[in-house]
Amino acid sequence: MFMRTTTYTYDPAQEAALLQLNDEHLIPLLRQLPGFVSYTYGLDAATCRGVSLTVWQNREAAEGFRTALGGLVQKFQEVGLIIAPSQVYEVARQVG
Repeated sequence: MFMRTTTYTYDPAQEAALLQLNDEHLIPLLRQLPGFVSYTYGLDAATCRGVSLTVWQNREAAEGFRTALGGLVQKFQEVGLIIAPSQVYEVARQVG
């Protein structure tokens, strides 16, 4: 398995719109993508930063995630999300 981490900065005034995009568009898309395993998303209102962690069955799925998002990236940017480059790692250990 592989995990993909992405950090963000965001406009706290747009937090509700950001979470709505996640709930209504991103999460349904994730559930349809081949190789998708899980998604975790966190925000820190004090620093206006966020992080997401997705887990994938293989490296190709993890690395192809941004492309699979298509126009959704622009929608996130329109609500003030600034996305840093993602990193992909092979999962070495996992505790549930």
